[in-house]
Amino acid sequence: YEELEREIARRGVVYVQVRAGDAITYGNSTFAIVSPDKQDIADKELNESSLVVLFKTEKLRALYTGDIGAKTEKKLAARTDLSAQVLKVPHHGSKFSSSQAFVSAVHPQAAVIGVGKNSYGHPTAQTLERLAGAGAEVFRTDRDGTVKITVKDENLLMFKQK
Repeated sequence: YEELEREIARRGVVYVQVRAGDAITYGNSTFAIVSPDKQDIADKELNESSLVVLFKTEKLRALYTGDIGAKTEKKLAARTDLSAQVLKVPHHGSKFSSSQAFVSAVHPQAAVIGVGKNSYGHPTAQTLERLAGAGAEVFRTDRDGTVKITVKDENLLMFKQK
């Protein structure tokens, strides 16, 4: 991280640090920063301070969750409307994330799991079952390649691009 900061300074790149409550708006789209807050940033478990963003347009809500675990999921579900048609599944579908309460709060139509070959067993069968139980169609980058999401005529369209 320190090397990244040095490179940013060397190149004169302007950057902005964001935290819960901030938002970036572009046209009719908003990127609402849901997490982390000051408390999350101070957490010794770095995954719990992952950036969580709710992307909103007139016709689409998509929740991008980084590597948050059940602790942050519980906190967010208690204080934020997390409902979204698309969920970027937290922590690669690990057993430490995608709790039943969280999946129910988001209630996604589509769930995208960013995962590759790994020795952790990601995504876990339990996570896949919870997502299926919520009615989400699951897309996995290890099997489906790049996943492209678009909205056309109020319909959510998902494409696999191997």
